[in-house]
Amino acid sequence: MKTGIYFRTLFLIVLTSLVGACTTQVSYNRVYLGNPSLSGMVPLSGKAALVISQSDQDYVFSGSPTSFTGGGTTLNIPLGEINREAARLVFDDLFQDGVEVIAQRPTSTGYAAIIEPTVGNYQYSYNQLKNLGFAITPEAMLSVQVSLVNENTEIVFSKSYDSGLRSGDSYMLSTEPTERISEMTHGLFVELLTMAAKDFHLELMKQQD
Repeated sequence: MKTGIYFRTLFLIVLTSLVGACTTQVSYNRVYLGNPSLSGMVPLSGKAALVISQSDQDYVFSGSPTSFTGGGTTLNIPLGEINREAARLVFDDLFQDGVEVIAQRPTSTGYAAIIEPTVGNYQYSYNQLKNLGFAITPEAMLSVQVSLVNENTEIVFSKSYDSGLRSGDSYMLSTEPTERISEMTHGLFVELLTMAAKDFHLELMKQQD
């Protein structure tokens, strides 16, 4: 009986911290990206350029969740840095000589491809309603626009990749609920950029035919 009261009290304390007003900063975490693999794909020759403006690399999302739970809190998460590192990790396997991150479109044609990954929409929430108030489910939604640019700086292929609303594992107690959101977000970037890499591989193979 005392144990049940103890855990209910802890849950209320954690819930109160989410509802209360505060700002939390999370950081890019390489571990959260995992080790994605483009298995079955033959790497393309040459090196590709990942073009991400410095302002996009420095972009930090700052906002509250869409849920009532945590509505008084603000999360700062470096989406620009996560996008850059996830894109570097995923597309590096697509080319024999890897990729190079640059801040503006190159004026020379020394790259096998020029790829521009851009962060689109993002939101997150702490869904307590689906668990009848006894647990919290972290949720996030992300979209990424990825474009393929030719040597004349013309966009020859562009597509938006949208995760839709995704749910993580529910929990009753967590001293770091924002880290759960961060981990989910890192994973969504890898998933969407892997989809883009597969599409780009097909597109580049067509151009070589």
